[in-house]
Amino acid sequence: MITNAGSDGHSALLTLFNASWEACKLPSKWKEATIIPIPKPKDPGAMRPISLLSCVGKTMEQIVLNRLTWAVGFLHQDLFAYRRGTGTAECLSTLLCAASSGDTTVAFLDLEKDFELANCPVMLLVRKGVCGRLLIWLRDFLSGRAARVAFQGQTSQLHQHENGTPQGSILSPFLFNILMEELISLPLPPGTKLLCYADDLALYCTGPAHAQ
Repeated sequence: MITNAGSDGHSALLTLFNASWEACKLPSKWKEATIIPIPKPKDPGAMRPISLLSCVGKTMEQIVLNRLTWAVGFLHQDLFAYRRGTGTAECLSTLLCAASSGDTTVAFLDLEKDFELANCPVMLLVRKGVCGRLLIWLRDFLSGRAARVAFQGQTSQLHQHENGTPQGSILSPFLFNILMEELISLPLPPGTKLLCYADDLALYCTGPAHAQ
């Protein structure tokens, strides 16, 4: 729809995006999500929530993400998700390479409700060099979020979300990586490292078996 909006439509969108950027505020509709529960194939009793957000708002998010990526610069090399040029293959090869160098013990961890519970404090953004209008816009982006649930023809009322980064958002994966970078940057004992792929972590130690 946005692609086929024509020159007049694109001009109107540009005006809207510039107004949001200059005011450092988002329209409230951009902060409202509709959550569609989808049954999981292997467990019909369990639901996977799919969060639908404004397409116009997500287009603005992509613009802001480009600026945020430039402002933050490089992230930790052991973060493998949501980054161009890295993925599960690179994460696995890093772990296998470490394991081939000696006795290795690995603990695999899986974080539950990662986006729902993960807060990306503004201070983390400040420490990464984010400032000015970009910082203020992101602060507004993370505040005042709300969601409704639509299921079997029924739709709930809007409920405010005070925690987490919004699911279905363009910016959330990058913000989640900034938060996880704090975790994997914590000091660890010699020979111990932590690899991160989204909410999946691998804590491993390479060295003499008695030391592990």
